[in-house]
Amino acid sequence: MAMEITEVLLNAQAVDGTVPKHAEDGLKQYEEQNLPSFLPSLAGEIANEEKPVESRKLAGFYLKNALDAEEQHRKYELVQRRLSLDVGTLSSPVHDACSTASLVIAKDHCCQAFSSTCYEKLGPYIKDIFSITAKSVREDEEPVALQELKFWRSICDGEIDTLEEYGGGFTGESDVPCFYFIKQALLALVPMLLETLLKQEENQDHDEGSWNLAMAGGTYLGLIVRDDIVPFVMPFIIEENVVKLDWSQREAATYAFGSKLEGPSPDKLTSIVNVALNFILTVLTKDPNRHVKDTTAWTIGRNFEFLHGYAMETSFVTGENCQQIVTVLLQSIKQAPSVAEKACGAMYFLAQGYEDVGSTSPSIPYIQEIVQALLTVTHREDAGESWLRTAAYETLNEVVRCSTDDTAVMLL
Repeated sequence: MAMEITEVLLNAQAVDGTVPKHAEDGLKQYEEQNLPSFLPSLAGEIANEEKPVESRKLAGFYLKNALDAEEQHRKYELVQRRLSLDVGTLSSPVHDACSTASLVIAKDHCCQAFSSTCYEKLGPYIKDIFSITAKSVREDEEPVALQELKFWRSICDGEIDTLEEYGGGFTGESDVPCFYFIKQALLALVPMLLETLLKQEENQDHDEGSWNLAMAGGTYLGLIVRDDIVPFVMPFIIEENVVKLDWSQREAATYAFGSKLEGPSPDKLTSIVNVALNFILTVLTKDPNRHVKDTTAWTIGRNFEFLHGYAMETSFVTGENCQQIVTVLLQSIKQAPSVAEKACGAMYFLAQGYEDVGSTSPSIPYIQEIVQALLTVTHREDAGESWLRTAAYETLNEVVRCSTDDTAVMLL
């Protein structure tokens, strides 16, 4: 059968009703009776650039379906052999074959990234896999690129879980190994993820449930950013994109700024945020693009969530800048629903930062104005869009919950 795989794959696509049936039955029999030979035959078909594109594409889909099998132990036995075949296949210059194979390898790795069996075997191939997946993220269609990012997300999650379980005492001698693949790839991985932030399109929203390459890149960037990565992210934000005429570059810079706030220690970020505060508040009120405003409001909320609070040694919200912050947020909840919803979220975390702070909260003079503005939002005709009404009520509840006894009297 191995010598006839091309002919069988072509016959499976024939117009004659009996020919495809016999071909499909033959392929199914081959898979069931000789899986160790079947999978490499399919991978070899994809990799052979002298084969017809039609047979190579179908081979890719058969290989992908084979990897979906419930019998996981069958795949573990062949993972190392397939990895070497897949890496060669993915380097093919033929777009159809390369795209199909990239889906196969990404899906295979995502399904097994948490398995120590597969994880331990990735070492010899990790550099090649990164080169291939990075090329796919930059050049292939979004569904394929998303799968490639998913692979790195799986590796990242697995290593984070291992390190959290063993903490600072991890020595590499545990039953679950950690080879620090993400740390090894950071210098190349961070620029790749930053590039995905530039792939936002005008008609794409950040509404709940939506997912695209830019959102995936920002999410995964947030997972890997730590103190030593901040210097690599800041040039992208400040020097390259934040003041560009292209809205997608400004939006990408703001998204990167918000994504890097979870992970690094507050003392590494507070001074940066203090410098950037006036600028991002101005963007929220004056940028002509709704997507940029939307992401900026989300970023301001992230600042409040991670760098503002009574328990923190230094909070970037002070008595001197609180009025400016509140004024901008009150203006922003009057904007388009998607922007207003993010502004409500920012106000939610602003209020939360004053929980148990006592009567010294600099937001106290504005609490009546804040409450009235949130109530007004709930009566907007478009409050049903982008979960705006829900966000306003949740924020109102948090403002009241975090208020002091003195301010509670003001709300009666």
